[in-house]
Formats: sequence, structure tokens, C-alpha cells
Amino acid sequence: KVRRGGGRGGEMPQFVTLTYPADWSRDYEVWKNDLRKFLQRLQYRFPAFAAFWKLEFQKRGAPHFHMLVWGLPHYGMKDLIAELWYQVVGSGDEKHLRAGTQIANIKSWRGVMAYASKYLGKSQENYGLPVGRFWGIFNRAGIPWSDKVVYLLTQGQVVMAMRYMRRYANLRSRDYSSLSIYINSPPDWERALLG
Repeated sequence: KVRRGGGRGGEMPQFVTLTYPADWSRDYEVWKNDLRKFLQRLQYRFPAFAAFWKLEFQKRGAPHFHMLVWGLPHYGMKDLIAELWYQVVGSGDEKHLRAGTQIANIKSWRGVMAYASKYLGKSQENYGLPVGRFWGIFNRAGIPWSDKVVYLLTQGQVVMAMRYMRRYANLRSRDYSSLSIYINSPPDWERALLG
């Protein structure tokens, strides 16, 4: 889980979208290589840069990447992001330089959750193309992870915890194959289960 409130100094992440031009390769290894080069070029300029990325396809079938990024200045990045992606892709299309990328600052933690729910959690249509992984993390050490809390529970506490988690996730009693719940307030759960 990512720490609520963002990274160093509490800054929020940013949204970045990278889109291919009208003419793009059908080889997923090219897409992943383009993404890797782009991310490395940003990290060269901003060593603390880190990101979650998700591959998605547009209605026209072109691949594009959605990202949550940390470690970039919150102003003046649009031109640099556009230029780096344009160079990496090598499209030569001025229209792509102007419209092939988007970057937006997130104003609230709710915005982060809405973005993650909409883009990072979406199931994928791959248009019959092999794609490899649909998501990844770049510079894992730069992600502001929250602290992991581990408790030893009795069998009764485990049963009670599962009931709380199913309720929290709005799941019926046996309506799941696995249950991973990421919570916003570990102390509240600690009081409920161990209190």
C-alpha cells in the first residue's frame, strides 16, 4: 500500500498518460522498451522519480500507458514529458508531440484513489495481441510505501477479522476466492480486532 499523503514532504503523485501516434508498432516488446527508455530518461533528470504504470488500449487499438508518478516537479513538466516521449517513440509527427502526452497534478488523496480505481484496476482487452505484463513498478525504492503492520491473531480473532473485511469490501459470506483488503486506518482495525 502506498502511504496516504504522498511521498517525501507529503507531495501527492501526478497522473501521466503516454499515447502512441497514428502509426505504431504491433510488437509489445517495442512498447515496453519505449516505456523503459522514457522512464530511465526521466530518472536520469530526476533521480527520485518512481512510477506505477498500466498498459491499456485505445478504441483504435493503439497501446497507451497510464501512470502514477512521484519525484517530479509539480509545475512545468508538460513540455519535457511530451518531448521525451516524442523522442523515444520517434514518430516525427508534430501532432503527436503536441497531443501524445498528458500530465496532471493530483489535488487530494481521493483523486489518487479515483485514478487508481479507474485506470489501474481496469480489466483489459488486448485485441488479440500478445502484451506481456499489463502493469509494473519503476524504481520501487522511490515509491512512498506505507508501513506494514503484522499481528498474531487467535483463531477467533481471524474469524472476526474476516467478517469485518468482508463487510468492509461489501462481499457476501462466501462470494470471494481470495481476500486482500488495504485499509486506510490500521489503528481503527487494531482497536476493533484486538481491543
